[in-house]
Amino acid sequence: MVTPGRVELEVENIPARAEEEWMAPEEEDRMGVTFFLCDSRVQDVASYWKLESAGWQTAANDFMRADETITAESRSLVAGAPGPLEKLKALYDRAQRVENLSYVPDLAARGRKS
Repeated sequence: MVTPGRVELEVENIPARAEEEWMAPEEEDRMGVTFFLCDSRVQDVASYWKLESAGWQTAANDFMRADETITAESRSLVAGAPGPLEKLKALYDRAQRVENLSYVPDLAARGRKS
């Protein structure tokens, strides 16, 4: 039953879990209920996806927003490049020198910096 601001769940006749040989661990077989809360502006599927995509777009823009250090380095890398292809190659070469610390196998031994 759903009323504004409140959700109730009533269940009946749920059998007890019977132990069996070779059965999966209890935490993998446990029943549950997942509630998804939507914005009150959601009236139909189209409005849901419009709001959801706007949120994704904002998150992507925030993630991709360049800071001054990256902008300055990018400008210095492409300063002497005569054309767009050379600029792209210069930026690509620099990107290839970035060390992805999440994939360095012996990083735990060297000690991770937080």
